[in-house]
Amino acid sequence: MTFRKLYWIVESVHADKTSSVQGVYTSIVDLIDKGLGRRGQGPIRLSLTKLDDDQGVLGTWMEADQDGLTMALEPYWQGGTFDQRECSDLVHAFCGSPV
Repeated sequence: MTFRKLYWIVESVHADKTSSVQGVYTSIVDLIDKGLGRRGQGPIRLSLTKLDDDQGVLGTWMEADQDGLTMALEPYWQGGTFDQRECSDLVHAFCGSPV
């Protein structure tokens, strides 16, 4: 059995700048279908982190950061960690427009 080493964290950001975790996902497909499909009120923050790592997150994005998310995902699909089409679908689902 292969375990994924990268995790997507979906958070709702509140007006007072605090946040609450809405879900943690291991695949982009589940992230899009389950994590981004049930958005609540307020902005969503998306983070990518490694499992069992204390070095902090690999990246954090808000919904309006389409260019930042697109550029950050490029090394992951080029290196084969993620599928390029799934990355494009994620940017579209998260930011609201295709890459």
